[in-house]
Amino acid sequence: MDNINALIHIGSPKAGSSALQKYLVTNAIQLRQQGFFYPKHSLDNNGISSGNVLSVYDRLEDGSLVLSRRKIAKLIDDFKGSGCHTLLLSSEAFFQRVIELSRVFTDCKFIAYVRSPLDVFESGYNQLIKRHGQHKFIGLNKKLSINGIELLIRSIEGVGADRFDLRAYAINCFQGGNIINDFFKATGISDCSVQDGAYVNRSYCLEALEAKRWLNSLLLPKKIDDQIDLLLQSYNGPTREYSLLPCDVYERLRQQAITALERLNSVTAIESFDRFIESVKTTPQRKYISQAESRHFALNGFEFIFKENPRLYFCIAEYVSKEVDGASDFFSVSKPNSYLERLYYFFKGRRSPNRDLQSSFLIFLHVPKTAGTSFRSALCSYYGARKVCTDYRGGSQLVSSIIRKYLIEKNDLDGFKSALGRSSYKALSGHFNAERYSGSFRPDMFVSFVREPISRLVSLYLHKKRHNNLSCGLFEFALEPKLHNVQTKLFSGLPWPCFSFVGVTERYTDSLTCINNQLNTKFVELVKNTASNDIKDEVSISDEQLEVLRAKNLDDIALVNSVNQYLDYQLAAQVEGYSFIKGWFSINESGQLEGWLFPKEHMLSVSIEVCSKDESISYIDAEVKRIRDSQSPLNGMRAARLHMQLPETCIGEKIELYVQDTKQPILKLKKGFSGC
Repeated sequence: MDNINALIHIGSPKAGSSALQKYLVTNAIQLRQQGFFYPKHSLDNNGISSGNVLSVYDRLEDGSLVLSRRKIAKLIDDFKGSGCHTLLLSSEAFFQRVIELSRVFTDCKFIAYVRSPLDVFESGYNQLIKRHGQHKFIGLNKKLSINGIELLIRSIEGVGADRFDLRAYAINCFQGGNIINDFFKATGISDCSVQDGAYVNRSYCLEALEAKRWLNSLLLPKKIDDQIDLLLQSYNGPTREYSLLPCDVYERLRQQAITALERLNSVTAIESFDRFIESVKTTPQRKYISQAESRHFALNGFEFIFKENPRLYFCIAEYVSKEVDGASDFFSVSKPNSYLERLYYFFKGRRSPNRDLQSSFLIFLHVPKTAGTSFRSALCSYYGARKVCTDYRGGSQLVSSIIRKYLIEKNDLDGFKSALGRSSYKALSGHFNAERYSGSFRPDMFVSFVREPISRLVSLYLHKKRHNNLSCGLFEFALEPKLHNVQTKLFSGLPWPCFSFVGVTERYTDSLTCINNQLNTKFVELVKNTASNDIKDEVSISDEQLEVLRAKNLDDIALVNSVNQYLDYQLAAQVEGYSFIKGWFSINESGQLEGWLFPKEHMLSVSIEVCSKDESISYIDAEVKRIRDSQSPLNGMRAARLHMQLPETCIGEKIELYVQDTKQPILKLKKGFSGC
């Protein structure tokens, strides 16, 4: 490709890109008069866009991006025909694709605005509530996410520091007082200036934030959700300067932000860094407000919605009536000027959605003979035995009264779920298949353990022999078809990689370490696993008979192998210190790659590197969305879909996927899961 003079603004995320892009696209003619060619792009009703990304990439049906040689050729032709000397591009989507873009625009320069990771964290949480269905309290993380800075460092090391201009995103560092004027100085654009940098995609005031957070718990349709967002964006409530982080947490994360910024500056100098880092060190935290005491802020937000758009307010009330017992009858006789009695006593006194059943409750799918009794004991020790509901049916006495009342006597799963939410139970444990509870509870509430299939069969056989006077030998016992691939059958109906956790019996200690790290729990190994690893130490069986049994349990063998690999990935993430992203992918015979990722709450998108024969062949930019499909087993979860057609030359070859900024591998399965 011909060498052209190009300046590419890559963000970073939550650093003024929306305001900058709005100005550039609405003043494109004036920019051309100065020799800067900025391609057209659309703006939404909030003045937000994805910038020029679609001038360079194709967006597939699932939202992923693929470099388009056709679009790039047209872009170059349009630029050359414009008579301009500089091609100017801007998009936050470029932030994760610097190396790829550097190969297309070989002489380009990259401009990035760097914001304190602490500010990005707080602003990102606001964005999660605004556009991504977040309903939980802000996470009080021990470690601040610096993935953006790490990715920027790798990009700089990959293309060279001389191709980067890093600028501080801070009011005291902007030349000209705002990001737009500062960008003009950086790019050499003259005869343009603005008195005030326009606010675009501005953070909600606290009244709007808490109202939207509560409404997110209702899982409203996207059309209604978008109307609420657009309206609340216009709400200039009284509480705009606030912080949701306790002071000690804020100061701890501030120190981590300082360390990360100093490291980035040592790789490539950030413009006005001394002033920038001083402001990060000394700027006082805004007033701390606890979300646990924020109901009155939400009420003010609801009042604003009612006064500005009563029709929208009554539409919201329809969904409240589906969630709150008696709300339909109450609304039918309520006077309109009561604001429907403030949305029926604010969802009838519902606890904060941060502490609802879905967000903390664990469902332990106890596969027989997988050290499940040990883990159930750990649950009882940690939560207290009275807070662990048990569902061991089939003659067992371990069946809680709430199970007997609602599920055995009434067969009322909805009533059970409602009663469970009102109870003090913290976990449910029992022998059941995943489908029993999959329609009412998300997959990420489930935990389980698996075991090498033949060892599990041996343990089951010895148990039956001791307690049921079994007289046959192991081989005859294990030939019974109903005993084949039991673990796979119990998991059917739910995609196990997005369970809260799946451990391995033979690695019980490692598994407990991993689950405690992920769930911030302190489950204790109460009983050491002392089972022999050699089956022949336990029973008499020939090598030929073992091969027969393995052939009849191939699905379980594949399952346990995959869980072991998955556990390895999670332990590696703990050692390396990055957040593990759950998920999987599979590839069909025609080369269609499909999969799902389940990132942490703060992530809005995930960039995946696709490799064949240890070389990068493509990237998938997967947007994180909350799934709103009652027919999907993933309903209610935040997830990012993976989808792409492999090049013909790669079909049948070994394909590996990695999270771009951490190099975490993504689990590959031979086939995906039904309904996903």
